[in-house]
Amino acid sequence: SKMAILDAFSKAIDRKVLADFVPDADSSSVRDRLFDVLMQRFDALDPHKEAVRRLLGAACRDPLVGLCAGSSLLRSMGLMLEAAGVPSDGIRGAIRAKGLAAIYGATLRDWLKDDTTDKSRTMAALDGRLRRAEGWANSLKSMPFGRRTSQGEAA
Repeated sequence: SKMAILDAFSKAIDRKVLADFVPDADSSSVRDRLFDVLMQRFDALDPHKEAVRRLLGAACRDPLVGLCAGSSLLRSMGLMLEAAGVPSDGIRGAIRAKGLAAIYGATLRDWLKDDTTDKSRTMAALDGRLRRAEGWANSLKSMPFGRRTSQGEAA
């Protein structure tokens, strides 16, 4: 079926990325590691650019293809998080995977339009989105969610 082919394609790309990805030992930045693994994914997709363009169009026209693609994408983004050393389990992991999927999906559109040989437009778009997400994540860490004062009131 179309869904089985789409899922097999996604898993093949995941295997290629995970087999080829070597995290930069000098990089302690989560953003840098995510950037590297997602660019590795775009490199793996390069030979299939026209097929990806058609699949994206089909996912927009056919809700069933979109649903299957969304499920595969979330699984893939969980694997990309883990490859970058970011936990993808539990509720926080699911939120991270969805956030990374949104970043990846938006950047995928840029990649499809990028006609540079070095993917400089794709890299710039991905870096900008990851920087914004990093800023949001850092601001959320500083918010006093659920902290209580000694009197039991929410801080």
